[in-house]
Amino acid sequence: MARIGALAAACLLLAAPAQAQSVPPSDDVRLAPCMDRQRPAAERARLCRALGDTAEVPVALRRQAREAEARALLEASDWDGLLRAADALLVADPADRLGHAMRGHTYLYRQGPGDAERARDAYTEGMKHAPNAYLFPNNRGIARSMLGDADGALADHSLALSLQGDYGPALLARSRLLNARGDHAAALKDIEAGLKPAPDSIPLLDEQSRALVGLGRQREAITALDKVTSLAPQRPLLHFRRGLIRAELGDNDGAIADFTREIAVSPELPGAYVQRGRLRLDVKKDDAGARADYDKAIAVAPAFAMGWSHRSRARLMAGDVPGAEVDAIQALKLDPRDPIAKLTLAGLADMRGAPEESVKLLDEVLAVQPAVVEVRLEQIALLMRLNRDEDALRSVRAGHALARANLDLIDIEAALLLRLRRIPEGKAVLDRAIADGHRRASIHANRAAFAVYLRDFSLAQGDVAAALALEPGHLAANALSGLLAVRARDWRKAEATAGVALASDPDHGMALAVKAEVLRQQGKTAEADRVLAMARRKDPRFTDLVRMIQER
Repeated sequence: MARIGALAAACLLLAAPAQAQSVPPSDDVRLAPCMDRQRPAAERARLCRALGDTAEVPVALRRQAREAEARALLEASDWDGLLRAADALLVADPADRLGHAMRGHTYLYRQGPGDAERARDAYTEGMKHAPNAYLFPNNRGIARSMLGDADGALADHSLALSLQGDYGPALLARSRLLNARGDHAAALKDIEAGLKPAPDSIPLLDEQSRALVGLGRQREAITALDKVTSLAPQRPLLHFRRGLIRAELGDNDGAIADFTREIAVSPELPGAYVQRGRLRLDVKKDDAGARADYDKAIAVAPAFAMGWSHRSRARLMAGDVPGAEVDAIQALKLDPRDPIAKLTLAGLADMRGAPEESVKLLDEVLAVQPAVVEVRLEQIALLMRLNRDEDALRSVRAGHALARANLDLIDIEAALLLRLRRIPEGKAVLDRAIADGHRRASIHANRAAFAVYLRDFSLAQGDVAAALALEPGHLAANALSGLLAVRARDWRKAEATAGVALASDPDHGMALAVKAEVLRQQGKTAEADRVLAMARRKDPRFTDLVRMIQER
C-alpha cells in the first residue's frame, strides 16, 4: 500500500499548488483560506467546496477551488467526500477531466474490493476525454500493477512517457516493472533519466540499487544505498538490503552492522534477525548469539518459516537432534518449500541411515533453488555413496549449466568419470578447465591421474609439478608423485611423497599402494602385503594402477 500510495501521490491529475498558479490578485484573497495548510484538511476541503459552489465567483477561481478541495479530501482520506465531489463534476460535465481523475484517485487509494478495477476504468474514461494527458495512462498503469497486469502497466507507463518523456513518476514506475521482470539494464536507463532532474530522489536511488544488483554491480549498488541511507536513515529495508549485498561480497562485519541498524529501524522485521544470526553462526561461531537472533525472529513473527528453519539448522549443528527436527517440521508447516528446513531433515535422515530419503529431500530443494551449489554438492556426495554415479554425473552437469566456473563441480565431474572408467572424456573436461585459465592444484592432480591411465607420463609429470607448485602439501598430487617415482624406480622419492600424503590421510588408497610397493622393494614382504590389503580395501583400482604403471 505504501509503495502504491507513494506513486499515486506523485501522479495526481490536479492543478499545481495555488502559489504556482496565475490567479488575479483580487481572487487570491478568497482562495487563500482553503489553501491555508495551517488549517485541518477537512476544514480546508469544506472552505474550498463553499467557494466552488458560489455562483458569483469567476469560473477560473471556482475551478481552482474544486482542485484544492480534491487535494484536501485526498489528504484527509475522505474517500466518500472525494467521490461525491467527483460525481458532482461529472454530472455537470461528463467529460470533466478533474472528475475522472478524482474518481480514479478515490478507488486507487481506498483499495476496497473491486477498487483497482474501478480505478483502471475511471482513468480509461479520462483518457477518452484527454488523450494527451500523460497522467491518466500513468495512473492507470498503477491500477494495472495492483491487478497483477504487469504487461498492461508497462504499456501504460510507456504511453505516459511518450507524452511526457521526463515525467519522473512514470520513469520510476516503469523501472520497477522492468527490474521485476529482470530487464535491469532498461530499468537503469529509466532510473538515470529520472535522477538527472532529481539526484536525491530516494525511491529512484533505492530502485537504482536493485538494478545494479541485478546487473552484478554490487559495489555500485552499495554506493547507491549509502546515499539513500544518508538521506533517509529510517527508511525500512535499506540497511537490510545493503547487508545482504555486503554479505555476498564477504564483508561480514559490515553486513552484521547493517542488519543491526535495520533491527533498530524495523525491530519487527524477522529477516534482519535471521540474516544476522546466520552470520553469527557461520562466520563468528557465536552459537549463543545466533540462537538469540533466531529466537527473536520467531518471537516477533511466529508465522515466519525462516526463523524456525534457521534455528533448526543451529540446533542440528549443536547436536540437539530432537529440537532440530521439531523446528524443521514447524517451518515446513508454515512454508512447505522452505529449503533450510529440508536440508536439516536431509541431514537427520542421513544420520539415521536413510540416505535415499536424504537424497529425495535434497532433490526437492534443488527443484526450487537449482543454483545453490552447496546443496548440490551434498546431494552429489550422497548419490556417490549410494553408487548412483550416473545420477550424480547428471546433477553435476545440471550444476555446471548454472555455475560454469565452480571448480568443485569440475573436480567432482572428473572423479565421477574416473570411477565410470570414461578416461578420455574425463581428461577432456580437465583440459577445458585448464584452457579456461582455472589454476587449482586439484584440477592439475586430477588430470595427472587421467594422464597416467592414458600412459601419457610426460603430461602426468607436468601436472603433478603444477599441482605441487600451487599447493605443496596437496594430498593427491603427492600420492601421484609417489606413483610416478615408482615407475622411475626412484624408491626414495616414492617413499617420501607417499609419506607426505599419508601424513594427511593415513587411509589414502593410492599412497598406501605406493608404500606397499616401496616396502616390497625393501624386502619387507609381510608388511607390504598388509599395507597392500589396506589399499585394496580402500579402492582396488589403486593397486592395479601401481602394477600397470610399472609395465614398460
